[in-house]
Amino acid sequence: MKSTNTKNKSEGFTLIELLVVIAIIAILAGLLLPALARSKGKARQTVCMSNQKQLGLSTAMYAEDFDGRFPISTTPHSVQNHAKWLTSMHEAGFLSTMDLFSDPA
Repeated sequence: MKSTNTKNKSEGFTLIELLVVIAIIAILAGLLLPALARSKGKARQTVCMSNQKQLGLSTAMYAEDFDGRFPISTTPHSVQNHAKWLTSMHEAGFLSTMDLFSDPA
């Protein structure tokens, strides 16, 4: 026969236990988010440096193949000049993409 003095204990978590778990998760997320932001910024910086290296290498290869001459430059310091330079590098096969001038950072 069962004792009538046994407590009815429900299976589950109390409100305090749930709040403690939520608080711990919030603290861990707060510690993790700045680290993720730093790594995202570092990744953008790495892409930018890679783009600059690619432009430098492709320009050097272009100059080597064309007797030391650099790509077409008709008007200094103009947007059209950069467009012609980039287009001539791309058409000659030294740049695989035209997106190297876009700065991800």
